[in-house]
Amino acid sequence: MSKTRTGITAKQLERELGLTYKTDLRMCNLVRSALEQQREKLSGTVELDETYMGQSARYARGKRKRGRGTMKAPVFGAIERGGAVIARVVPDAKRNTVMPIVRESVAR
Repeated sequence: MSKTRTGITAKQLERELGLTYKTDLRMCNLVRSALEQQREKLSGTVELDETYMGQSARYARGKRKRGRGTMKAPVFGAIERGGAVIARVVPDAKRNTVMPIVRESVAR
């Protein structure tokens, strides 16, 4: 699961292990949740940034909008130089939303 950039699908596990899809899906979810649990806080030089992920306004249905008002989800990320990465979908990119994430994931 952690060797490749995209991971492994439950369907691929089903083919390789010969188990049922339901069992493989459960195994994949358990492994992914274990991999997502952060053991140590980020330290050293840590860079923080936010971005907006979602469908381009060019392909959106209805009114064509740019910038604010588009249906893109804000994503906040923190990366330790040469190390671990944390990325989370947040309701907004305001300071009150982002600072608790920084406090719990970055060492002083």
